[in-house]
Amino acid sequence: MERIYIYSSLVLMTVAVYHGFSEGYIWLPVILTPIALVVAAKLYAHTQGKQLSQWQQDLPVLKFMACVLRDQRLRQQQNSQSLFALLFFGSFFLGADISMVLFLNDIHYSILFAGCVSFAFLYSALMVNYRAAN
Repeated sequence: MERIYIYSSLVLMTVAVYHGFSEGYIWLPVILTPIALVVAAKLYAHTQGKQLSQWQQDLPVLKFMACVLRDQRLRQQQNSQSLFALLFFGSFFLGADISMVLFLNDIHYSILFAGCVSFAFLYSALMVNYRAAN
């Protein structure tokens, strides 16, 4: 049941950011970014994936989240799926914040939303699978 709550909260936050694009509420993704990062960081207890290599455990985002949440297990017990979620939502919300400030008046919001999702997915996939491919 906890998985359903976690995934539904991430979907709701994504929908809220899309609404923020359409209505021009820049503060919405700024407020939801920390919430999404905390939920994504805590996914390690609820997902199955490959164990992370040492360089992935030393990523600054994991160190930062472990320090903020005061949970050092967050670095060691993270897996590939939870790291992907953490990187995806972190880069998605960061891209949403920046693009809403810079480009919201010049481009249609659906293009910005698709661009943020595409960037976040490619970045996260690259970071999770970079060393595994070599």
